[in-house]
Amino acid sequence: MTLEYSQDLIGRYQVEMLIGIWSRNNKPLAERTINVRVETAVDFLNWAADKGLRVPMSIPKIQRTYTSSNLHNSFGYEFKTVATRQGKLRESKRHLGFPSTEEIAAWYTRLSRRPVRGITEALIAELILETAIRREEAACWRIDTLPLAPADWRIVNPQAALEHQVVLVDLRFGTKGKEYGRDHDDKIGPTGTIRLPLLLARKLHLYRETQRAKSLALAVRRGRTVVEQKRIRDETVHLFLKPRTGTRYTGDNIYEFWRSAAPPKGWSPHRARDYWACTLLWRRMERQRELLEMALKTKIDAIVLQALQSNVLSIIQLEIQPQLRHASQETTMIYLQWVADQLGINLNLHERWIAELWEGAEEVEP
Repeated sequence: MTLEYSQDLIGRYQVEMLIGIWSRNNKPLAERTINVRVETAVDFLNWAADKGLRVPMSIPKIQRTYTSSNLHNSFGYEFKTVATRQGKLRESKRHLGFPSTEEIAAWYTRLSRRPVRGITEALIAELILETAIRREEAACWRIDTLPLAPADWRIVNPQAALEHQVVLVDLRFGTKGKEYGRDHDDKIGPTGTIRLPLLLARKLHLYRETQRAKSLALAVRRGRTVVEQKRIRDETVHLFLKPRTGTRYTGDNIYEFWRSAAPPKGWSPHRARDYWACTLLWRRMERQRELLEMALKTKIDAIVLQALQSNVLSIIQLEIQPQLRHASQETTMIYLQWVADQLGINLNLHERWIAELWEGAEEVEP
């Protein structure tokens, strides 16, 4: 018997996953999980065909249209058409939900009040919350990622109020993307520039000069000779050190202490990235209150809709995407949905835009 794509992978394997036969608890698997499993089966059967173990398998294709970011387009996006395998499931769009400000504050208080380790781990959490960096990037943050001398900090808006000033910082260790080598067990990835609040930069500098120095001393004392102690000092390049041992934090360590402080449901370092993006988006949109109120009180016409779209997309493209260092259109749509949810909208801001965005997309799909 030779397995075939349409009859066996889609007609049986995929259907069985949809009704729960292939799950531990007999519940249907998520569309994303099913797609990954089918893709794995396809890859295996194609490999078998390449090795002469079976006849080549025919996989029918269909055309689908999606939207992609395009900063050179006046609308901020453009349509692209790609070929995809027939039978691939449409994956459910995730909806963001966050704990309340009070719940997050209570979790942060629990984290910061822990004996010995609280100061350091709360500072790592604050860095993630204020900059939306990934936990691996926080773990790989070097002692000189923020220049050692404050005079060398690149403050982009020195004329602004102190609480609004930001420092530009370049990241390249532990960043997502292509790997260009390794350094002190860290991946060297694509360089990206983030904005670090000046007040937080000062906290990092103070930690570097005080608490980190104490933690480093513990590690250095393990050296039995002066030469060995110097080696330990020179090779300890990471900013954040465990207060009890003087060793570095890893991405897994950050996840563990984050979760061990009894966080609200679903609250993780990755969700903190989304939280940063959405709260920034909401603060910026509050400045458009007059336009929003007009949109909510009246029937949204094309001019109001376009203005709202333009404002939201500009914030996402000019502020959020550069900080997060990704340009995922899917994530953009998730943030738009979050804004719509906060406005209490079942109405036109999100749904009409999505409808217009995808108009014609379904027409090209057989």
